[in-house]
Amino acid sequence: MLDPYEIDANKNPIFRIISSFNELKYVLNKVKGDIFKFLYFNRKKIHYILYLEEEMIQINKELIKRDLSCYFYLFLLLGDDPNIVNYEYSIGLIRDKNDELEKENNSNIFKDLIKSKLILELIQNYKELKYYDKEKDEDYLEKIENNILNKIKDSNNN
Repeated sequence: MLDPYEIDANKNPIFRIISSFNELKYVLNKVKGDIFKFLYFNRKKIHYILYLEEEMIQINKELIKRDLSCYFYLFLLLGDDPNIVNYEYSIGLIRDKNDELEKENNSNIFKDLIKSKLILELIQNYKELKYYDKEKDEDYLEKIENNILNKIKDSNNN
């Protein structure tokens, strides 16, 4: 199945507007709404630019809105190509998203599952970043992973 922009890449303005990382940063600062949805539907061009220029997109907690679509598109982006890391962030982002999940303790099982899967994907991606310090971070991340996996098992039982 083709992504919407792939139907006719020559007519899509994104292919003419963005041709460098600097142009990408400029466009990202102008995007209104869900930035991860924009990134996802233009990921091939954007990931190609990131690869060519050996750059990564910085993610901070302000970019991640609390709506479900934001979590969904970020999850898809992080898992798009597991061999290449295109997004970077601090361990604080994982901590914030995990704290959010624990505080909300929603009765919406599907929303909790998507958030849980995103946190697990953030952890996997984080382990490939230059910031990752195995000695310092491993126990903390493993504790979060185990906690989330137990919650997923409990929700499956319910």
